[in-house]
Amino acid sequence: MKRLSCILILAGVAIAVSASALDVPPRINTMIQEVYRQDAVYENALYMYLRIAGIFWIAVEWIAAIVLWRAYRLLRNAAKPKGSLS
Repeated sequence: MKRLSCILILAGVAIAVSASALDVPPRINTMIQEVYRQDAVYENALYMYLRIAGIFWIAVEWIAAIVLWRAYRLLRNAAKPKGSLS
């Protein structure tokens, strides 16, 4: 039983590997390529949006870091006793 299931799995893998895009009729292949070409505009717009959002996020993080650093310095200076040199 184990041997039969191994043979069936190997046969399935062999069939899947032997199947290729060349078996697809040319008409269907050109239709698939046309759909990819039409979607390219939307994919480019999506990737541009992601880049812009990434730049915006980095800018927000830098602004937050600067504000937090200034708040830390303000609190550190406020916590010092009057007349302290350190």
